Amino acid sequence: MPLLHINFERTPLVKPIDDAPHVLVIGAGIIGLSTAWTLLDSGFTITVLAEHFANRDNSDRLTSQIAGALWEFPPAVCGHAADATALESSKRWAMVSYHVYKHMAADPVLRKEFSVQMRETAFFFLKPVKDDVEQLRKMREIERSGVAGFRHDTGVVHELGLDKEKWVDAYELLSSLIDTDKALSRITELVRDKGATFVLETIDDDLFKQEQDLLTKFSAHAIVNASGLGSYILADDNTVYPLRGAVLRLLNDGQQFKKVQKALVVSANDVGHVKSEFIFIVPRNESILYVGGFSEPDEVERVDENHENVLKMARDAEDFLPGLDTNHRDPAYPIAQGLRPARLGDVRVEREPSKEPDVPKYSRIVHCYGHAGAGWSLAFGSALEVKTLVKEAIDQLRPRPMKDTAASTVSQAQVSAVEKRGGLYQPTNQKTSGEWREWLALSYKGVTESADN
Repeated sequence: MPLLHINFERTPLVKPIDDAPHVLVIGAGIIGLSTAWTLLDSGFTITVLAEHFANRDNSDRLTSQIAGALWEFPPAVCGHAADATALESSKRWAMVSYHVYKHMAADPVLRKEFSVQMRETAFFFLKPVKDDVEQLRKMREIERSGVAGFRHDTGVVHELGLDKEKWVDAYELLSSLIDTDKALSRITELVRDKGATFVLETIDDDLFKQEQDLLTKFSAHAIVNASGLGSYILADDNTVYPLRGAVLRLLNDGQQFKKVQKALVVSANDVGHVKSEFIFIVPRNESILYVGGFSEPDEVERVDENHENVLKMARDAEDFLPGLDTNHRDPAYPIAQGLRPARLGDVRVEREPSKEPDVPKYSRIVHCYGHAGAGWSLAFGSALEVKTLVKEAIDQLRPRPMKDTAASTVSQAQVSAVEKRGGLYQPTNQKTSGEWREWLALSYKGVTESADN
């Protein structure tokens, strides 16, 4: 019995039958490829269509390749949570992904193959967490979520020699850290090995307008839109926008500063469709340290090492961690930068609601985009969600908005169904306190007799 919903073999977990449904996945970042992987291991056949696939060109890497990829419990450090339904679902998806990466890191072969490790990760605060309602709420959720290694302890402030007058609180947990360059390349290879067909092509119009043509062209039963920023056009969604970001790549070799072993994070204070700054000092692998960061909406121009945002994040990192030298950079690749695919309504994972007039069939398009800086944290969880939506699209069930599939909405519907059947009414055979004591005594006697037998 497999431990996960996916496997790491070159053959699918569930081998496709002769007439297996075929799905066209648009996008080859971590969202598209984790979706393709999940569908392949569930018995689907797959075509992945993208304008670019993973490559090693410093100037043309996919955003998924340069991402910091520190697993985070939502909302993410860069602070762009705006919708309650999306946030609720994101927490569930993040935990699915957490267990996938934890499984990878626990296996020596997979850990090396996918360049995934579990590291102590510390989050720091300018005031006690108990005095910040939002941060306290998030910390308690993390504590109850089942993540490994949680510890609310300010000892890490002293351990690292931070300014104790400034950084007054902290907590730690075990997070996955991923060298996304290596990981995405390996996942790309694995998806191909499992039988996916790769197509290098550009689509530059609303998918809904060309749905039937695409289904016919690729002999597909459904389409998954995982095109990130491309969804501005492909989903005709003008709430999609770019979040410019960059990180410095330092040599974490112990030569100019003490080798950093833990991931160190200070969350952004500003949230939403605004520029935000945060501290992000993360060992990418055994030799490279990522230092960031900023998150800047609607800016698309590339930055250089002398850009004001880059200079400020370097100063902030050095002010935070004594002894850190942000000039000790990887000479071959000193700065990595990209555009996070964000959306004003937050991440969108739902079926296309549009329907052609006078046509009895529903759209077979499933959208999965808007993950912003949390793509790796949410990838395998949102992929599972997509799988269920693809099945519904193929079965031609009525599309439901994303809010109707949220856990709280589903739970409320389940309780309402019990209530309608009369299961929540107060019992009519009210007993006196004496009768209740007698009943409890008999119940206890029955329990002990059963245990004796």
